[in-house]
Amino acid sequence: MSPLTITGSELTISGSGLTISGVGTAAAGGGGGGGGGGSLSISITSSSFTNGGNIDGEFYITGGNCHPQAANTSPQVSWTVSGDTSGAAGIRCLCIDIDSGDNFVHWFVTDIPVESGSISENGSWPSGSTVNANNWDGVLTSRANGWGGPCPPSQHTYEITFEILDSNDDTLATSNTLSFEAS
Repeated sequence: MSPLTITGSELTISGSGLTISGVGTAAAGGGGGGGGGGSLSISITSSSFTNGGNIDGEFYITGGNCHPQAANTSPQVSWTVSGDTSGAAGIRCLCIDIDSGDNFVHWFVTDIPVESGSISENGSWPSGSTVNANNWDGVLTSRANGWGGPCPPSQHTYEITFEILDSNDDTLATSNTLSFEAS
């Protein structure tokens, strides 16, 4: 038998002629993802609220007597993509109320181009993005960019995450989570 040697991020099996380089550099969360073996990551930030803090009244959904300043303004969000994107098909944005008991969806956008970008307050998603129904659609007003603001019966926590997906909708990378409170 030939000896097995592992050094750093290279695996070499002596005597068999097999060398595998780049071990351990599979795409985050996806086990390789067809992206050529390079790492892939996405991170998100928002200037509209302090992560973990309360969200202002303007972001609440209109109708339903939710907040006196309710304007259903969508928050600003920026995302930064780094790494090998060759196996990626799109980015998904999801905002849910984690205290609702059924993960009430407030923002659900798919097919966001796989590149760094941002959406301004009440802005439009990049061309090619698909705005999907949120749980407010048909109940109260929502905006063309898909935002349906909070209107909880008590203090609730909301989380925004982005995921980079491949063509089979498998997750290649998941962003950090932005959270805010509303009551």
